[in-house]
Amino acid sequence: CLPSIPSNFSPMSSEIDFSLSQRVSDLQGFRGTVRYIGEVCTSKDKDTVWIGVEFDDPNRGKHDGSVESSEGKRVRYFECSCGGSGSFLKPKMLAKGISLAEALRQNYVDLNAPLVAPGNTLVGQYANTIRGKQKPIELYGENKIRERQQISDLEGCTLREALICRCVNSSDEIPVLSSAKNIISIDLKDNLVNDWSEVVKIGKHFPNLIVLALSGNRMNSLQSNFPFEGSFETLSTLVLNSSSLSSWTEAVALCKNMPRLKELYLSNNNFEDIEKVCGEKDVSYLRGLRVLDLSECGVKAWREVSALKFLKNLESLNLNHNPLSTIGPLDGGDFEGLKDLHIHGCKIEKWADVEELNKLASLRSIRIGFCPLTLPLTTAEARIVVISRLPAIARVNASGVSDRERKEAELYYLRMVKNEALFALRGNSSSRDELEAYMAKAHPQYLRIWKKWGGNGESDFFAKPNSETISSKTILVDLEVFGEGSGQRRPKKKKIPSNIQVAPLKQLCKKLFGIDTDMQNLYHIASGDGGVEVAIELDDDSRPVNYYSVENGSKIYVKMQ
Repeated sequence: CLPSIPSNFSPMSSEIDFSLSQRVSDLQGFRGTVRYIGEVCTSKDKDTVWIGVEFDDPNRGKHDGSVESSEGKRVRYFECSCGGSGSFLKPKMLAKGISLAEALRQNYVDLNAPLVAPGNTLVGQYANTIRGKQKPIELYGENKIRERQQISDLEGCTLREALICRCVNSSDEIPVLSSAKNIISIDLKDNLVNDWSEVVKIGKHFPNLIVLALSGNRMNSLQSNFPFEGSFETLSTLVLNSSSLSSWTEAVALCKNMPRLKELYLSNNNFEDIEKVCGEKDVSYLRGLRVLDLSECGVKAWREVSALKFLKNLESLNLNHNPLSTIGPLDGGDFEGLKDLHIHGCKIEKWADVEELNKLASLRSIRIGFCPLTLPLTTAEARIVVISRLPAIARVNASGVSDRERKEAELYYLRMVKNEALFALRGNSSSRDELEAYMAKAHPQYLRIWKKWGGNGESDFFAKPNSETISSKTILVDLEVFGEGSGQRRPKKKKIPSNIQVAPLKQLCKKLFGIDTDMQNLYHIASGDGGVEVAIELDDDSRPVNYYSVENGSKIYVKMQ
């Protein structure tokens, strides 16, 4: 059971002015939440009042909110969401925060305030010379700097990690905010704000606010009927990354009370009820959104995403680092305005899911990578496949796709797909019909690309080359060892069969360079967009080298493991 707070202790007294759920910071700047106020059984002085804090950083705490008494019993005072993030501190070791008005006053000095460097010299500040003397430090232009830092002239202010917990402390501070009437953008990232009523006050004091950033502030739960009182009529961008939001009803409530909201950033919160809320509540307030960031929000299934398909104005959707393993099914009318999609770090396993995105008529940009689908590929190979499978995409991972790059990517992809088909035919493991059916399912774009670049039909694509001709064809390649331990091994030029498998090629490299096959990684150095060299790993010993587009004049690097 929890120990009782001493009867003579007032949690709001002038000496101990703390309350449960209050946001605080220790003297090193680590932020946390007050979970307990009172005595602790292990304290030397039983009347000492301690503040039990759950730190945001789980590595900062010392325990899980419990201690072991002198009798060897475990006494719990509060719970921690992360095991060892709890600590007991004396009140004097914690900062309770300041007001936004005070932070503005501290950071933007009044034009008529005493100069820091009267006579262009910093008072009491010196630099030591090599001869052991002291020279005063001079500062020029202080008045000009102040003229540009006046609150009345500000259009935007950034006050990160400034220990701000409220809008104002008293009516005496209101004139400071009134003088900042031109501010349209405020960034309060990583402060101590947690009360929505304080956020509403900020909106009232800055009626022209367009951008508000509150990332890193652990907000209390927002109820759907919370009164915003028309305080954010002009706000178009709201940033609430890592703000402890836990239900999609909170996002709906924000949009309901911010009628001009266009961009909503909610990364690293917890939204596992999007489908449920969209099915039960009036979510029409979301229709104005153009940018929505739901990265790292615990979205597990595509049906949660699909619940937002009614957002016709949505142009950019960020789903990075969510445990999504599938995409779709999609219909032609879903997300009809979506131009930019981020799925980097998701759990996508099949290229068929990526090709489902071709049904998004407006999609032109994608960010994808670091997922089971792309991990076996190099960055260059993954980009090539994405460009080839999504013909309408104009940007991949924030980099534009030129006409030249698309052509080279599609031709490389075509060779890769054809080599895969020939490899299957060579083993006679599949009939022609079965192979065609497999290719149509696994590589739906192959026939389009084949016809685009001069193919005459499926029969040409699947035609098996004459085995005698291909086996007798040789190519000249450059073999070179690189990396640590390459020593004095000089590059070699060798003629090899065009269809030699990777395994015997490694045997050849062992003979030429004296490197065991299990210590080799082979890379084909191909020319990419703009003449940039791209390394493609020959990662399957059973594949022929022409599967990796190795041809006459190719360069192959042997990297020692």
